[in-house]
Amino acid sequence: DIDQVQKQLEHVAQAIEQTRNHFSASGDKIKQKRHLLDEAMLTVRRWQQKRDALVSRRDTMQELQDDYDGFFHGVREVLKAAGKPGGLTGVHGAVAELIKVDEKLETAVETALGSALQHVVMDDEASSRQAIAYLKRKQLGRATFLPLDVIRKRYVEANALAKASEKDGFVGVAVDLVQFEAVYANVMANLLGQVLIATNLECANRIAAACGYRYRVVTLDGDIVHAGGSMTGGSLRKKSTSLLGRQRKLEQLDEEIAHSEKHLQDLATKTEGLKNELDALGNEAEQLRQLGEHKGLEQYELRARVERLESDIAEIDLRLESAAADVREAKANREQIAQRQLEITQQLEQLREQESALEMQIERAEARRKARES
Repeated sequence: DIDQVQKQLEHVAQAIEQTRNHFSASGDKIKQKRHLLDEAMLTVRRWQQKRDALVSRRDTMQELQDDYDGFFHGVREVLKAAGKPGGLTGVHGAVAELIKVDEKLETAVETALGSALQHVVMDDEASSRQAIAYLKRKQLGRATFLPLDVIRKRYVEANALAKASEKDGFVGVAVDLVQFEAVYANVMANLLGQVLIATNLECANRIAAACGYRYRVVTLDGDIVHAGGSMTGGSLRKKSTSLLGRQRKLEQLDEEIAHSEKHLQDLATKTEGLKNELDALGNEAEQLRQLGEHKGLEQYELRARVERLESDIAEIDLRLESAAADVREAKANREQIAQRQLEITQQLEQLREQESALEMQIERAEARRKARES
């Protein structure tokens, strides 16, 4: 049935159109995902470069720390000897290694400590004497040692502290603003227990005056009001990384590296997801392409079938037309035959009438003959 085939052809055409639209939409999605993947890969490369730069900085700084760069020669040699088998014993480390300070307080604390940042904390006087003997024997320079068993606390008197805390710009006592292990409490109180921190020099002058100029007051910028009232200040030489801030910077770099690694991991997950989506879209596009080819072949076959059916219908129409002509001719012949039959019937009737008349004439003639014979 050509109507049924035509409907199938229409359905196939609709299916091809839908497949074409889906294929086009899939292509757009593939372009979009590829663009996102390219951007993600570019971001990955940037973060890798950033991570590598951070690692390089961290490793360089770690090498400097491991080599005790920036320490006095004698201090560096003592710290190195403490880390060797059979080396010095009782060495805890330099003061700079044993405290942690907030970044905003680094300048003030580093100024307050000065060279004491490089004083070496020791177990006791005996280990300190041993270290000094080592430096003398090796001719490696000098160092200052802080034996834990003899160092005593120093502190600001409560009355003076109360007066200082009432002044604007008072930050606190330096020893209370740094972090260290409990075992070093006496050492840190000895070094920083009588140092007050102020926000600026004007506030430091007021605080020093309130305490009778008996204690050092250091500002966040590194200016100092000494005990007795003398002042030290000005610009500080810019350091790339101070001894006090080196460990903090290392920890910051480790955190930044960890953050970069986490971000790279997230990006790797994202790129892997985009690659999977691209693979899925590629498979979908291939399936749509194959479906389109299949439907196209089906459409071609149906069109060929329609053409064959139309050709058959045209041939049948010709045959029907020929048959109709034959029917018309047969009908005309039948009418002619009927007319001829009518004419023949009429002639036959006439002949019968003539036959009857002749028979009557023959009978009369026969009667006359018999009469004549009689």
